[in-house]
Amino acid sequence: WQESPYPRPTGAMFDETSEHKDNQHCFKHHWVQQPTCFESVMPNFGGKGKTVVLRRELVFMDEIKYTVHVYEKEPGSDAVLVGPCSAFFRRSNYAPPMNQALELKARFAEGISQKLEWRLAALEK
Repeated sequence: WQESPYPRPTGAMFDETSEHKDNQHCFKHHWVQQPTCFESVMPNFGGKGKTVVLRRELVFMDEIKYTVHVYEKEPGSDAVLVGPCSAFFRRSNYAPPMNQALELKARFAEGISQKLEWRLAALEK
């Protein structure tokens, strides 16, 4: 087990009125099949006492599969509460990512994003 560099995700992190505390937590990673599949075990995820297991598996060179299980306490010793929940991500192209300025200019030009004035007014609300 090792200490996570990220704070434990809780509902308080999204509540502006509550005090934010850095709740450290532990996790462990292990290879299921090196170098294409590894698993992360996160006990007491979100401070709810449940254990989350996230598996990442390279299915093809352009596709990765994520599988999540939630256990009452320990994987293998308890029944699965949720899962398997799977998501697949596939590479859409081989073009390098745009820099942020070019990407934002493209979005503004397409009308997908709101204008600066609208954003500033929204921040004032």
